[in-house]
Amino acid sequence: CILHTGRMHQRRAHFSAVGHPLAGDIFYGGATACIKRQALHCRNMRFPHPVAGEWMHIKAPIPADILEIFYKKGLYL
Repeated sequence: CILHTGRMHQRRAHFSAVGHPLAGDIFYGGATACIKRQALHCRNMRFPHPVAGEWMHIKAPIPADILEIFYKKGLYL
């Protein structure tokens, strides 16, 4: 899913409301059988630098515990 904006808990609440809580999110009904934390990760982020104004593009690899869930479910990136 690609998110363009959002407030704290908004993504978690909306996914839960449509019947798809995040894995590991006990507050919004996500199961903890496959991961012991929220399976929530920001892979790419783009924003203007607060001082210089230049656009920053930050990339972070998907954590191993989330990748393991993908592979077990047959989902590959």
